[in-house]
Amino acid sequence: MYHYTWLLVTFKIFEESMWAPARRGAAQRGFAMAELQQLRVQEAVDAMVKSVEKENIRKMQGLMFRCSANYCEDSQASMQQVHQCIERCHAPLA
Repeated sequence: MYHYTWLLVTFKIFEESMWAPARRGAAQRGFAMAELQQLRVQEAVDAMVKSVEKENIRKMQGLMFRCSANYCEDSQASMQQVHQCIERCHAPLA
């Protein structure tokens, strides 16, 4: 019985040591694939944000600043009127 138990323990240790690198490799490959997928998603999100900023936000900012500039050039308006107009110009982006 003792020899049989010793043989089973020895075989179990040998089996674990033999397959451990393969298991670690599979886990590392899985981790690397997850990192790669995360990187791809992050790159897609970054590209989308840049596109929205270039195509939409910049246009809105341009309109807002031109609107504000027009009110600032009105020399007949009071300081309070100019300030209120500028706030209205900025409202779409707020």
